[in-house]
Amino acid sequence: MNLYPPLITETMTYDIDTILRDARIAMSLNPEAEPAWHADAVCRQLTPDLAIRLRIEQAARDVCAEADDASLSECAAILVAEPVFTDDHCGHIRLPADFMRLCAFRMDDWERPVSKVLPADAPQTAMLHSRYAGLRGNPQRPACLLTCREGGLSLEFYGCASRKATIETAIYHPYPSIKDGALTNMPSALYASMIRRLASTP
Repeated sequence: MNLYPPLITETMTYDIDTILRDARIAMSLNPEAEPAWHADAVCRQLTPDLAIRLRIEQAARDVCAEADDASLSECAAILVAEPVFTDDHCGHIRLPADFMRLCAFRMDDWERPVSKVLPADAPQTAMLHSRYAGLRGNPQRPACLLTCREGGLSLEFYGCASRKATIETAIYHPYPSIKDGALTNMPSALYASMIRRLASTP
């Protein structure tokens, strides 16, 4: 039984023109977008709208990276991956390019999910490969570690009882990104913070 219910909700998407309008208002500018001829003004100067457009994705990512898990839960996503076992007790999965933070990961023979990932330089990572079951990751005390492998970032997991274990829960928080003229994966709880960040950045 999955004891960690998914937090999946509909991904929040904001049209770039809406973001431009809200940012202009926050900057005490006319909410109307600049006319096309303004964007091609003399010397092609960096206009307010263009400056905002260039900062949207980074501002959204910075705000989300600083936020707590509760603020990000609206845009939590299912991590779809196949586990690759290194031995009977541990393995790894490949992470998507938009991976920002782990929400919950659990193999079906673990007694609890893992929500905090160990940094690669954490002292306790040396014990994860111990030959002694009580010291390494185990079903009662599983652990996860972020590592770089060929092809990108991976999540290493430790604590399985055997290679027969399968993924029961895998949820992550993705970075916001701009696609098809809109900002996706942006939690509504953090939208106002993003607008303030855009307005305050010179």
